[in-house]
Amino acid sequence: MGKKIVFWILTVSIIQVLSVDISNDNVDQSTKECMKELNIDEKVLPEIYDNKFHFVFENENTLKFLECCLRKIPFFNSRGDFNEEFAIDQLGKGIKLVAQGKIEDQKLPELSKAFFHMCKGEKGEILPKRMAKYHNCVMTEIDKHLS
Repeated sequence: MGKKIVFWILTVSIIQVLSVDISNDNVDQSTKECMKELNIDEKVLPEIYDNKFHFVFENENTLKFLECCLRKIPFFNSRGDFNEEFAIDQLGKGIKLVAQGKIEDQKLPELSKAFFHMCKGEKGEILPKRMAKYHNCVMTEIDKHLS
């Protein structure tokens, strides 16, 4: 699919929250488009995420941002199920980015599958909210693993 980094860890807030060096070239086109469509600039991003890089549900831009991104990035199929292969692949890239070398590359596939199955949640919830919960769960699990 050509996505460079999962949208849930690619925004410029990563730079602020995690001190990860990410150039604008690494932010995928879908995220850039959604930020533009929703008139969300980099200064608003810290309001969408808390200090542990969890999505903030109380912020009006959070679900709008996720809804836009989910229209452009195939995390879910038409039945509302996760596109498991895609999600696990993107999760591996995200874990590698967040871990900043603290997790060996050969462990990424196993961790990605484990975190995906632990965090994927149940069908039935609106997809942006489900994605936010998934993201928040994954970030918590990464933090536990790195601690």
